[in-house]
Amino acid sequence: MKPLKVALIIRPKLYLKNRDNRKIGLFSYAVPGLTWDHYMYDKDFYINRGQFSSYDAIVLEDGLFGKFGGDGPPVIGIFWDSTWTHQHYESRLRQAKQCDLVFIGHDQLRRFKPCGKPVRRLSYCVNDKLFMDYGLKRTVDVTYHCRTKTSGARRVMGDFLKGFCADRGYSYRAGILDPPAYARAFNSGKVNVNLCQSVRNRPHRVFDVMAARGCLLTSPLPHVSGEERMAGTHYVEYDKPQAAGKMIDRLLETGDWQGIADEGYRLAQKYYTWRVRAKQLRRQIYEVLKI
Repeated sequence: MKPLKVALIIRPKLYLKNRDNRKIGLFSYAVPGLTWDHYMYDKDFYINRGQFSSYDAIVLEDGLFGKFGGDGPPVIGIFWDSTWTHQHYESRLRQAKQCDLVFIGHDQLRRFKPCGKPVRRLSYCVNDKLFMDYGLKRTVDVTYHCRTKTSGARRVMGDFLKGFCADRGYSYRAGILDPPAYARAFNSGKVNVNLCQSVRNRPHRVFDVMAARGCLLTSPLPHVSGEERMAGTHYVEYDKPQAAGKMIDRLLETGDWQGIADEGYRLAQKYYTWRVRAKQLRRQIYEVLKI
């Protein structure tokens, strides 16, 4: 297969001059077989594919919705937020109909069959130049870095954890951080708590924590075809806030958080880095589009 030259269509807020700090792993650092240039668009875009005739493919990242016209390279769509709400799903299904090849992060592939285009799994990968083992001291007992503005359940969980840690005398850190601080927070935290947006949702944070050698404590994760992970080995699950509290006690009192962190780290390094996923992406593009 020849090296593939890609026009990467992204939202302005996902553009970073220093791409090694890109929060998501896809198209973060340089890899063999793929080169790309960033093109920033807002929602409701119109793109004439002919303007990208010097590229082999156009890749559209999740979060942008618009129209493609004209003749030019094939359009490849990558979608990962279709599991939040029905509206999130519907908007991405409509966009997928304009693509020549559709990659789905963690939703069920059958839900995108109505788009009428080839649909393949492309599980999340981390930017392992950002989410990594920095060798930091584990100075924080519990972290909770979920966005809470759009989720009442996440706010409730945050309030519970804040009070629980105060009662127990555990150190606690929460809130939204910039990408470098976010990655380091997982590496300096012992137990890193996640709450999924919905029962179908498997957040990026799951593998970000593992890649930073953190112990992940999460609400139940859905089955995602092709993902190599196991609850109780690579991470720990809880169903209610009170159950999360009991699990935090056990992990901290026994020191079991360290073993979970180590197993999750090994898993992430083997299956969930950008260098691993880039090879899979290139191979699947060739198999489907013959480019």
